[in-house]
Parts: sequence; structure tokens; C-alpha cells
Amino acid sequence: MEASKKPAFLARWRSIRVMYLSMFFSSLGFTIVLASLWPFLLMVAGKGATPSLLGYIVAAFSLGQLIASPLIGFWSNRHGSKIPLLVTLTINVIGNFMYSYSNAIPSHDVKNAWFMLGSRFLVGIGAAITGVTRAYISGATSSDERTPAMANMSMAQALGFVLGPALALVFVPIGETGLQWKAIDLELNMYTGPGFLSGLLALINVICLLTLFVDYRLPTSQLTESQKNPINADDDAEALIQMSERKSPDKVGVTMSIILFFVVMFVFTVFETIASPLLMDEYAWTRKEATLYVGILFAISGIQAIVVFLIVKPLARRFGEIFMLGASLCFMLAGFFILLPFGSKYPPIRAHLIDPSLTNSSFQAESFVTNVPGMNITRYDSRGCSYDWCFSTPLIYFEQYLAGTFLIGIGYPTSTVMIYTIYSRLLGASPQGFMMGLMASFGCLARVLGPIFVSSLYHHQGPRWMFVAVESIVFVALLLFFGTYRRMRS
Repeated sequence: MEASKKPAFLARWRSIRVMYLSMFFSSLGFTIVLASLWPFLLMVAGKGATPSLLGYIVAAFSLGQLIASPLIGFWSNRHGSKIPLLVTLTINVIGNFMYSYSNAIPSHDVKNAWFMLGSRFLVGIGAAITGVTRAYISGATSSDERTPAMANMSMAQALGFVLGPALALVFVPIGETGLQWKAIDLELNMYTGPGFLSGLLALINVICLLTLFVDYRLPTSQLTESQKNPINADDDAEALIQMSERKSPDKVGVTMSIILFFVVMFVFTVFETIASPLLMDEYAWTRKEATLYVGILFAISGIQAIVVFLIVKPLARRFGEIFMLGASLCFMLAGFFILLPFGSKYPPIRAHLIDPSLTNSSFQAESFVTNVPGMNITRYDSRGCSYDWCFSTPLIYFEQYLAGTFLIGIGYPTSTVMIYTIYSRLLGASPQGFMMGLMASFGCLARVLGPIFVSSLYHHQGPRWMFVAVESIVFVALLLFFGTYRRMRS
């Protein structure tokens, strides 16, 4: 490499690595609050907290991302990446600090919940950074460099998803009271800590952008000259040649890829939305227990996803992308089927559902109702299941929950990787920016509608009908896939 080109080469790859860091911080900031979101809502909104309201709060994040992503993307196309990145990160900081201050509002009713919803909407706007980072890497790398660079970006995102719940566990020993600084109404506890940490990481990201990032774009003449800057490129030359020979994408295959991506993102919102309320209702966990145990479960699922990401590519080379996509949908179908409640054992029931007089302060202790309908009440507490369906919907055994989520944890990451791979191949060698943005928009839309749908159904009908509905959606998607997979192969 010529000496005059070395500084530009180093600056370019330093900036690309800053994009890896930005993606890592963004995904970490999203997952770090998931386990504690429902317990925190119970604390700040009191009796105004419902699973349906939780669904709207979860959806607010994706709605913000859905609205902001195309606008921020258009801005970065016209004026470069640096300023849009700085603006979105600043909004991210404001949103996370607002979230952690939700408990400072004296009312402690549904007003606090709407404040929390607004904060998650702002954090979602800040999450539009992910599209800009991918667009930057697309323009700052040659065709040979792009595949490993995008793979590194996906790995940074996956690591953020893993470490987010794990970092949230650090705040659990602080407890619900935590540390207080009354002069500025600051309360650092197990629920606000994740939001403050996420905002702090966004500030660190801003500093990295200001000091290390160069808004660089490879000249068009260099986009295919990988020999100038070799970076361990994958040996996918044959696939690239096939893509360049494609004249027009198969519209049915492209449309089916978008539909499947929407379905996969839609049904997976079950876990990011109602994991905490479901497990608290099923096993009478406290807010602190739910934050701890759900955080551990999310971290384990993240590790499982990384393992799947590592093995899915060699498996796809052996069995084919279409086969792997069909298998992943079958895994998800089996996982949701396993989660269907059965048997004669029921969740612990809150005492006030049986006798309102039992909800006085003398029963707000560590015990809870352990009876099933028809049995005598022996222990009482505010914990346990608190809906009408609690009396008619059998318990989901914890081993059953683990088995179902394990299968879904195989199917979900596999399906997303395969859908993106098939979709990119179908689009061919033409510029894919708009179509990739369209795919991302449908993913955001699914994560807006999904939380509202599953939380409302869970609230009113319980886990049985919620999982039946989700199972039905996956089954229909599988039938559509079997009917069109030949078009997706073309």
C-alpha cells in the first residue's frame, strides 16, 4: 500500500469500527431495559399499569424508529453521516434520561406511564442510528470488504443483545430504593440504572464520533478494487457473479420475503413485551425477582442467538437457504405449540380476586395464594395472577416455558439471517438501499403492531389464546412459504 494512502485507509477503518461500536451501544441500550420495563411500570404507574399499556410503551420505541429511520436516512444521503448520527444520539440520551426520571413524577399513576411512553418514543428515534451505520459501511467499503464488514456489524448487534440483559443484572443488588439525590430528584435503583447507563453509553458514543470518526466514502472507481485494501473477504465470487447476471428480481419472491420478515418480527414481540408479566403471573415472582430472572433468561437467549449465528452459515451452505428458512419456521411453530397451557394445575391466584377484603395491608407480605379454584385459601399476598382467566387457564410449567423458548430461540435468528440472505440475492446487483429500507420499515411496523396485539390479547384472554393466535400466524406463514418457495429460490 502506498504511504500516501495509508492515513486515509487507517482513518476509514477507524471510522468503520466506530460504527461497530455505535451498533453495539444501540442494541445494548434497547435490551438493557427489557427485563425491568414491566416491574418499573408497576412502580411508577401503580394501579394504572396494565399489560395493554405495556404493549403501547414497547411499541412506542419501534414507532419512533419507524418514523425516524427514513427521514434520518434521507438526511444522511444528502449531507453525510456525522451530523445525523450526532443528532440521533443526542435524542437517545434525552430519551433514556427521561425514562429513568419517570419515577420522579409525584402522581404515581397513569400520567407517569405516558411520560415513560414518550421517553421510549424518543429512544426509538435515537435507534434510527442503525440504518445510518449500515449505510455508512455500505459506502465506505469495497464490494469484497462489505460482506465481512456487515457480518461484523451483525455480530456487534448480537453482542449488544446479549450483554444488555447481563449488564442490567448489575443493578439488581441496589434494590428498588437505591440511592437518592434529592437536589435533582435523581433516584438510582434497579429500574432507573439501566436507563441512565444507556444514556451514558450514548454520550460516550458522541465523544467517539467527535474525536475518531471521519465521514468517508470510497470513490466509485475503488468500490470493486479490493486488492488495494484486502480485509479477509469471503470467497463468494461465484455468488457475486450470479447476482450481477440477474436482470430483474422475482416480485413474488421479494414480496414473500418481506411478508415472512414481518411475521417473524411480529410474533417475536411476544417475548420482548409480555415475558415479565407472564412469568410474574405464572410463578408469583416479585418485581425484583422478575427483573433478575427475566434478565438472566434474556442473556441466555442472546448467547444462544450468537451460537446460532455462528453455525447457520455453514449449515446453509450444506443444506441450502430455502431449506434452512423452512426449518426455522418449523422450529418456531413447534416452540409456540409447546408453550400452550395444559394440565390441571393453575397459577397462584391473588387473594383479592376471591375476597376483596383480603387486600388490606396485613396481607401485603411475602406469602401468596397457592390454591386452585375450589380449594381453601391458606396464604395471601398481592403477588400472583390477577385476571379472570387465571381461574380457567392452566399453569405453563417452567420447564415447558424453557423448552418452548429454546426452540423459538433457534428458529428466530435462523429465519432472520436466511430471509435477509434470500432477499438480497433476489434483488440482484442493483442498488439495494431503498429495498433494504423497505424491509426494515416493515420490521419496525411489525414491532409496533405486535406488542399492542399480544399484550391486549394476553390482558383480556390470557396466555392460551395469545399463543394460539401467534401459533396460527406462524402456521399461515409456513403455508405461504411452502406455496412460494420455488419463487424465492429463483
